[in-house]
Amino acid sequence: MDMWRRKLSSPDVLTRLSCALPLFLSVFLLAATAGYALLPEGSFRKNNPLQDMMATDNPALLGLQIFTYNLTSVIVIVAASLFAKKKQSHTHYYSVGYLVVLILMCLDGVVLGTWSFSSATTLAPHFTERITGVFAIFHRAALWEILGQIFIACAVAHIAIVQTNDKETRVRNVSKIRLSKSECGVLVCGLVLMFSGAFIEGYAIL
Repeated sequence: MDMWRRKLSSPDVLTRLSCALPLFLSVFLLAATAGYALLPEGSFRKNNPLQDMMATDNPALLGLQIFTYNLTSVIVIVAASLFAKKKQSHTHYYSVGYLVVLILMCLDGVVLGTWSFSSATTLAPHFTERITGVFAIFHRAALWEILGQIFIACAVAHIAIVQTNDKETRVRNVSKIRLSKSECGVLVCGLVLMFSGAFIEGYAIL
């Protein structure tokens, strides 16, 4: 666990990304498997907020609505990343934003495992088809959005202004927040991934 923490809190954004991608994708797949095995099909379909966006028959407009909705997760990730903690023995602070991504991966995985998509009107495919369908990137948005959230969390992992070191807490000035060029690049890539995923989802639904 300490190895993962060290890599996720590394000053190098590419190191953080290379660790976060396999870790959170594995959590997503495990959550999907657990949802499929333990919960009834369509368990969360009625609670899917995208049902409220089905009024339009314009895929581009629907994609924009989905992207706007998905920005909520970005805001929560960034807000959580303003907090970080570490043990006395650790060198770098660990972003709380990663916890948000962990929760999102579990929720997304359960939705996939239980086939609780708002647009699911036909019989759900077999579990292996559900998993392989995630990688049909020109027809499914899940992987785009998941990667976007991971990219964004890694990009802003060092923006914390509230840093807790065991029992000691210090608050930095907001002006201390800085993103390197590589972090800005990863952040932009994350937003582009989520933007692309939203429009693919809009076209897929309609």
